[in-house]
Amino acid sequence: VFYSIIYYNYLRNHNQLVSSLDNQGNSVFISQNAGRVNTLGLELGASFRTNRNFRADFNLNLNFSQNRFTQEIITDSTTFETANREFEVPLPHSPEILAHMKLSRRISKRLGLWGGLNFRYLSRTVPDVSINEFGQRTPNGVPISGYTVTDLNLRLAALGKSGVLKQSHLQLQISNITNSAIQYPTTGNNSSWADLGSPGYGRRLFLTLGVRLNQ
Repeated sequence: VFYSIIYYNYLRNHNQLVSSLDNQGNSVFISQNAGRVNTLGLELGASFRTNRNFRADFNLNLNFSQNRFTQEIITDSTTFETANREFEVPLPHSPEILAHMKLSRRISKRLGLWGGLNFRYLSRTVPDVSINEFGQRTPNGVPISGYTVTDLNLRLAALGKSGVLKQSHLQLQISNITNSAIQYPTTGNNSSWADLGSPGYGRRLFLTLGVRLNQ
């Protein structure tokens, strides 16, 4: 199975929450107009199943977004005359390339054991940009390099042949098995202390025991 989608989105007058200081110096969140966002994208996907024991799924999303907004700036530092000027910046926190691949295979039919690998890739991501009263742009942090995350899943469909054991399953998941460095872009809310981005989770292990109550 193969599919492809081309899409275009136009969003205007959307709001975003930004942090600010009140008269007492307390941090508060206010809502402000974030202008307009134009998005042109392409999504490609495919799914293959060679037999009952193996399946592969692929997805690729190309997303190109621009944020356009109008802001009042000072055009003359002597007279402090102002004018509205339109700015255009890449949409923050929106990587241009997202790729996902999932591989599933039955390892043992007798044991009901399945294994799976998930691969996720995110391309370079830019942070928010602050524009002062003179129109000067200052990124709220540094761009985040692209990274790939790999997860491993093992699932034992049944722990026995009868009774509660037959209705029970055991699942082992290891997320980010390569311990890749994951960073999330800086936002306007944490730029004062996280200008290099916020770290994501490294390698983690989850073990789950489940019981199906219905027959």
